[in-house]
Amino acid sequence: MDKGIRRLAAFLLGLFFFFAGPGLSLLQAAEVVAAEAPDPFTPVPVHTETMMGKWRHAFHHVRTTWEESFRVVPDEMAGYEPTTLEKVKTDLLYNLERKIQVDIVYGKAGSFFRPFSTPFHKDTYVNFTGWSYGAAIWEKAVRGDVLPSFYIDRQKSDGSPLTTRNDLVDKVQALPMFTPLHLWAIVRATGDNLPYIEVIKAEVIPETALTTETLRHIELGYIELNKRRYDMAALAFEGALKLQLPVNAEEKVYGMLGKAYFEQRLFSGARNALVNAILRDEHDVNNLVLLARADLRLDKAGEAREAAERAVGIEPANGAAHAELGLALALLGDPRAGCKELDAAQKLTPNLADANRNRAVVFAHEGKLELARDELKQAIIARPTEVDYKIELGDIYITLGNLDLAKTEFTQGRELAPQRPEPYYKVAVVAKKLGDAAKKDGKEDAAKKAYEEALENVKGAISKDDQFTPAYGLEAEILRALGRSEEAKKVLDSGSQKAPILDEPEVTEPTPALAPGTR
Repeated sequence: MDKGIRRLAAFLLGLFFFFAGPGLSLLQAAEVVAAEAPDPFTPVPVHTETMMGKWRHAFHHVRTTWEESFRVVPDEMAGYEPTTLEKVKTDLLYNLERKIQVDIVYGKAGSFFRPFSTPFHKDTYVNFTGWSYGAAIWEKAVRGDVLPSFYIDRQKSDGSPLTTRNDLVDKVQALPMFTPLHLWAIVRATGDNLPYIEVIKAEVIPETALTTETLRHIELGYIELNKRRYDMAALAFEGALKLQLPVNAEEKVYGMLGKAYFEQRLFSGARNALVNAILRDEHDVNNLVLLARADLRLDKAGEAREAAERAVGIEPANGAAHAELGLALALLGDPRAGCKELDAAQKLTPNLADANRNRAVVFAHEGKLELARDELKQAIIARPTEVDYKIELGDIYITLGNLDLAKTEFTQGRELAPQRPEPYYKVAVVAKKLGDAAKKDGKEDAAKKAYEEALENVKGAISKDDQFTPAYGLEAEILRALGRSEEAKKVLDSGSQKAPILDEPEVTEPTPALAPGTR
């Protein structure tokens, strides 16, 4: 009873004793005191609960027990905790004899039987291999990290008249390689730094499975991407996307395709590929950061800010995300907030080249060219093989009027990326400017030599990419400066027939879930 009820009871009891006689007045006083004293075994209420408030306890009980009341899985499946193979392998002793639910990519049936070290043998047990679900098995190192210690005990019964362990064995062995599986299992033992996992039940995850053909395309693209042959990588990833892929693999492939396009300066194609990747996994911070960079190259500062803000929200300690957000804010008219984000980026990630480069862009927009030059020098110290930094620093030197230093930066960029047309084109631009200056001073021989060097480099740019249309106009100007007007006209006619061609992926929705092997 609450305090009010106790007081009412004490009052009625007092009236009873009052009319019963004066001899009970001492007992009455004691009862009143007892009624006023709090019950030490009853929690003190902090508020008065209404009738509807009391009902919520019953509703909460129904809500929390509803699933248990209508559970349709067998009793032996109860108590299996969802986890991942990485967590199991990280702490083997903690997971020993633990009932787990885990998703894997099926490898194949094996013969991983070692006397005195494995808890099973080949006469009564069947074992198979598998990778973590979602693992990048197109990478050789990941594919070699296969877990061979899943096994099924033929001697045990499932306790069901319709299913036996032999049926489970037949079911698993009939599966094609790379089938995604959901397992109910028990970690039975450890040895050789591996968990030995007894599989109790297995169900196929209803989605498209990887195949040897799709993995071949993805692996080729991954190898070419690491070798910085971005054009070949893009072709391989495009080939993989023409085949049927599971959603998690599509997300990875679109992300790598976006990187391949970005490195080729095909920013529109990179943006479309990255949007496709983010549609399939909106929590991939690397794709969000790269999307922000592509948007900034396309002068889409608003979209870049949105992508960078999402990346920062997911991973607040990501310095690269803060760096792109800082540049986006500065280009949107808030340089103070932008510099604050850039400072935060360098505090989170010291010597972050992207932060120095983005700060240089901000300074260049404000006309502070010396500060921009110094920031780009710091960026190059942190990342000396970045060709874009060399080109941007060369452009700053041109604006500052130092053509010799600009030519040095462009030449270094050409040596770092001999397959790209931009450094050749930039060297040609500077060489023509030097030729114009020499011609203005009456130094005809020096001017001719500079023009010949410019012509050689601009032809080099066209040989690397015949769709690089600015080079045709520059070549025509150089030819006119050399007195070769007829050739200049032919070059312009040839350039007018060229147009940028880019096979960009359309933004598509994720592939619907299909059963393994379906097309």
